Amino acid sequence: MPAYIHTDHGSSFMSNNLKTYLHSLGVVTSRRTTHNPQGNGEAERYNGIMWKAVTLALKSHNIRIEQWEEVIG
Repeated sequence: MPAYIHTDHGSSFMSNNLKTYLHSLGVVTSRRTTHNPQGNGEAERYNGIMWKAVTLALKSHNIRIEQWEEVIG
């Protein structure tokens, strides 16, 4: 479990239920500043690295990229 989660202002990432659950586990949460996409550059780079790893793993097992949620979930 991560100690810290930083998200944008998308409600799907930080619903009250999720935020309460994470806090009960001791996970600190924060949101990036609105109207400042540059402030999210590190997260975007990380997401890009993770997506490359996922697509490489899927391709190496002859699994369609469209099935990524089934494989990870």
